[in-house]
Amino acid sequence: PRQPAAQVAPTRLPAAAVLLLGAIDVPLTEQGMARAGLTEPVAAAVLSDSSRSRYLRARAVAAVARFRSPAGRALLERVAATDPDDELRIQAVISLARAFGPTDRPGVSAHLEALAHTAPGPVRGVIGNELTRLHGPLAE
Repeated sequence: PRQPAAQVAPTRLPAAAVLLLGAIDVPLTEQGMARAGLTEPVAAAVLSDSSRSRYLRARAVAAVARFRSPAGRALLERVAATDPDDELRIQAVISLARAFGPTDRPGVSAHLEALAHTAPGPVRGVIGNELTRLHGPLAE
């Protein structure tokens, strides 16, 4: 059986895709990603490679989220929960909430609420912000 797209690691990363991920102030659009060969498996491979720079990996978080696939969601959940770099965990929380929250608010909220119990302080703060954004401010 075929693996979900985000879990299939390409044997060689397209140079244009890595260049696009490394670009500063260049939005990750569907058209630009397609032109550069920045597929979900490529983005997932960059995100999963801890030897890559924080910036490349953070951009890969955003790219994975743009595909809105179940495998991509699972990868973002894993990064949000376990990546040793808190900044990447924060980016994964934001991308998870904003890419998947609108279509699965209960599921994303439950995941973030559970994650908040074990997340480091800065990540926990962003989780709180994203939960507020998903549900609106609590009544006083």
